[in-house]
Amino acid sequence: MKIHLLFSLCCILVILCAKVSFTESRIIYSIKIVKSKPQMTTNPPSIRVLNDPDAWEIIDENAQWQGENQWEIYFNIATKQEEPIMPRIEISVQGVFPSRVIVGNTDVVYEYRERDGIIRFQLVDDRSVGQLIETYWKDPRGGLPIYLRHNWEIRKVGPWEPWPKNAIRAVNNFLFAAREALRLMERHNPSQERFEGRIVLMGFETSSSRGHVDHPPHLHIMLYVPGYTPGSCVPHLYVNDESRVYSNSYVKLGVPGSGRKFGPGEICSMEDLDGRIGLEIMITKEGGLMLRAGPGEKPYYLRPHEKGGHFGVSVFQGDEHVCDVSTSDAPSSGEMKATIKYADKTYIEEIHYDPFTGRLLTGRLLVQE
Repeated sequence: MKIHLLFSLCCILVILCAKVSFTESRIIYSIKIVKSKPQMTTNPPSIRVLNDPDAWEIIDENAQWQGENQWEIYFNIATKQEEPIMPRIEISVQGVFPSRVIVGNTDVVYEYRERDGIIRFQLVDDRSVGQLIETYWKDPRGGLPIYLRHNWEIRKVGPWEPWPKNAIRAVNNFLFAAREALRLMERHNPSQERFEGRIVLMGFETSSSRGHVDHPPHLHIMLYVPGYTPGSCVPHLYVNDESRVYSNSYVKLGVPGSGRKFGPGEICSMEDLDGRIGLEIMITKEGGLMLRAGPGEKPYYLRPHEKGGHFGVSVFQGDEHVCDVSTSDAPSSGEMKATIKYADKTYIEEIHYDPFTGRLLTGRLLVQE
């Protein structure tokens, strides 16, 4: 369909609607105030756009878009302008003292008027999702990167009672274990002859930022194809209260009718746009995962600890034990550690990230013989 026709249809819809609701076509900016100490404001925080306010919408539908916790005050504002002029912003934060103002993942210079609790600053063009705290961690031994999502209980929004502490840790254990298996399978650096695209490892979020309720707990082992959509293969591997995988909700992005559920013993085959298999996944009866490059290829198993996946996940090639994986994460201080124990050596990955953006600060690999 031609561009001018699409534009005309959009204009007609706007005219017909008495109230134009928020749509993803708008450009969204996340704003976060970090407090100098954990406390709540004495009056509800408020925000004003000082320049051309009619061009901006303050999205205040619910706590997924605007709110406050012990350490943060956050807002989301939107515009339909394709190339918006960055306005000055004013925020009232009475009763607390700010230590940082962050737009997206960018710290900005601000003015603070203590007598009435007013903050002013210039918006910058960083469109990152502010309440999604994610670290892009590259494997120091050359395997796949992991999109690590750091879930801090103070940020929880939505259906997170009780707090899924064990599932959060189990998901990280499964992700690091999957990375080890995929390296051994040589799925971390595919050639065009095998499949076109890349395997992506990712966790889940509990902040429900920008309306994304990522529930229940799960991990992703996905195949992103060139262009992302249509065609990327996205399993949601759900983890239960015992920290075991029990269901796979699968969809091919942009492909109607592709969604389906896979239970234990059912093979989920992820294919690129030419039908070549990138990876096959199966949930095992013990609540772990089987990964293989395709039918007839060597299977790798991710087996949760007998007490649950939060205690650790072991990697097996068939019946042969390969390594044991365990992780810990402290979102309040931005410190994470992954321990991967092989028979001959142990690898310890220490990750230090910004607790309020997820930005990687330092990372190192320790090797114990």
